[in-house]
Amino acid sequence: MIRNIINMFMIFILLSLIPQAVYAEASSQTTRVMLNSIKINDSLSPKIINGVVFVPVRPAFEALKWQVEWNNADKSITITNTDKSILLKAGSSEAYLNGEYILLDGPIVLINGRAFAPSKFVAEQLGVKVRWNTRDNLLILANIDSSSVTVNGSRNIVIAGNGIIVNIFEPYSTDTVYDMLNYADMILCSNKPLVALERYKKILDNISKEENPDTYAHIMNNMGNAYSTLAEIRDMYSNILNAIDKYKQALSIYEESFDTINCAIISNNIGNAYRTLWEVSHDNSNLLKALALYTKALNLYPHEGYALDHALIYYNTGITYKALGENSLASENLLKAQNIYEIALKTSSNESEFGVIGYNLANVYKALSELSEKKKYLEKSRTAFEELLKIRPLETYPIDYARIHKCLGDIYKGFFEVDSNEENLTKAVEEFEECLKFYTFENYPIDYAKSQYMMGNVYMLMSDRYNISNAVNAYQEALKVFNASDFPAYNKLAFNGLEAAKTAAPLYPSEN
Repeated sequence: MIRNIINMFMIFILLSLIPQAVYAEASSQTTRVMLNSIKINDSLSPKIINGVVFVPVRPAFEALKWQVEWNNADKSITITNTDKSILLKAGSSEAYLNGEYILLDGPIVLINGRAFAPSKFVAEQLGVKVRWNTRDNLLILANIDSSSVTVNGSRNIVIAGNGIIVNIFEPYSTDTVYDMLNYADMILCSNKPLVALERYKKILDNISKEENPDTYAHIMNNMGNAYSTLAEIRDMYSNILNAIDKYKQALSIYEESFDTINCAIISNNIGNAYRTLWEVSHDNSNLLKALALYTKALNLYPHEGYALDHALIYYNTGITYKALGENSLASENLLKAQNIYEIALKTSSNESEFGVIGYNLANVYKALSELSEKKKYLEKSRTAFEELLKIRPLETYPIDYARIHKCLGDIYKGFFEVDSNEENLTKAVEEFEECLKFYTFENYPIDYAKSQYMMGNVYMLMSDRYNISNAVNAYQEALKVFNASDFPAYNKLAFNGLEAAKTAAPLYPSEN
């Protein structure tokens, strides 16, 4: 079991728990397989290309009486039956079904003169679903009872479906599923939650909870992470509820196997999800649920060897107490997190780990600045974030870059509250404008709205008509996202800000 580094955005993405690949050995003798009185002896070797399973086109379709024609001039394939016509082209991800455009999971590839297409596409056109059956060592492309399939020989893997049985001499081993899982995890880490969710759902068609409990739990946890990430982009409330459901499914499996470390990881994840629900609704019962889960996670982690895990949960616990108004308990937990992160930062030699620790420590300082010694911790937080920008440029770390600038905008607003120097407000606006270069309304609506709301608050502190007008515009932009039904708490804040700006506007005479 491999422990992965905790990511810097307060969500554990579980990239461990993948069993070692199990390879099935191909039988040395020819296996003859029969179903529905159709017998086919044709070698078929699925290929994994960029995490997508590809199968040869001709044997699959011809076995079900489709006509397959190859046009060497333009490298195209025409596949027809009585009511369908499919056009494919080597090297292209575009397909046409009865003239209607379809986008494939990957381009048609030629291997040793044979055309391969994504297995999902083949299955869909055959009107069936792909499922991996580890018990019988079958990949089934049909809604049939696999027990009715007879395989003569041993250790062969076959594709079966509505009359198609094709021998495979290069086994479609369980390694295929793990390749798919690794690829889905990489997609999630690259911040593409919707694509990752589709990949995870496809894998679930190939395994079962009973046969592969660890892998199933891994997928449930990472689906929870994907929904949590998606909640930052759209449909926050419903996506967080989906995340909680997936996390709880994973947690139940790990509790049954007494896997305390993964129980701790997922308990923290569920706590974060409940805290996000509080952001949407300001229902304090969600904060109390979060605290109970953070306490559970801390109790499950061993005292030795998990310092950074403890620090993260201390931080989560601290900001949860702060939201509840329990400032003494908030400071106590945040100071514990600060101590662990500062020690870890001094000993870290890995740039990636340094970035994670530095980001978390900067956020700890920022949270402490709202409780005591405001100027001291604001300066610490600003310094930490500025150091991070040296290793988190926009070109290679756009999300990190945007989040850091949003935090710096809030920090400069805090400096103004300390010294009343309006230069800090100008710097705050510059920081928010910088993060909004990435947080667009189209791609990151929730972060866009939060940044606009925070910038509106800064403009309200600038005492002139021009900036009051800017505040009105910023709050209106925020309200394009923060509607009353989906974001009641944010909607109320942005609406109150807008009303205050409109009330203040007549107090500042026009410069014209």
